[in-house]
Amino acid sequence: MGDKEEQLKLEFTALLEEFKTVRENILFDVGSNRQILALTLTSASILVAASPFIIESQFTTLFLIAPIIFYTLAWSQVRYLYLDATLSNYIIEILAPRFRKTLVALSPDTKKDFRSLLGWETYLQEREAKLSIVLLSISVARFGIPPLMALLSIAIYLIVNMQQPKQSLPSWDIILLIANTLLMSYTIYLGFWARFILPQKLGAKA
Repeated sequence: MGDKEEQLKLEFTALLEEFKTVRENILFDVGSNRQILALTLTSASILVAASPFIIESQFTTLFLIAPIIFYTLAWSQVRYLYLDATLSNYIIEILAPRFRKTLVALSPDTKKDFRSLLGWETYLQEREAKLSIVLLSISVARFGIPPLMALLSIAIYLIVNMQQPKQSLPSWDIILLIANTLLMSYTIYLGFWARFILPQKLGAKA
């Protein structure tokens, strides 16, 4: 009996350390997401400040290249959102049940099931599901900034070229416009996937 109890205590300690690691990873991802947002705003400020010099130098093609930075930042945000959701689901599906099972085995009171232990992850997911419409505006505001900045850069290019004497666009600019259309569509789809499809897939596994 003593060996079994010692083994359960070791398992509990290992689970606790694993839980701490998972939570640290989630907090790191949250911090990284905030840094991406700050970097997006900084990049947008630099682009706006440099716009007069870009226009004066007649290198407006740069306005079609700059959005690639914002697309990349948006994809990074979606990546961190995916990692957070996956780690949160790991706590719900794997760690929490094992914690409860181990504590039930260690507890002298066999009637305790420790159902509330680590239940806040499940509670949070349920609350977010109920407030999905309310939280939609927050999600759009957060994940919509990089695509919006990309769209702003493209808009500046189009406005500047519309004010120029009528002339055909360089072939390279046409290629970049098509590429931006595709990348913008893909970025919007990723945001939609992260906000609506991903939670349903993870919920189906829970």
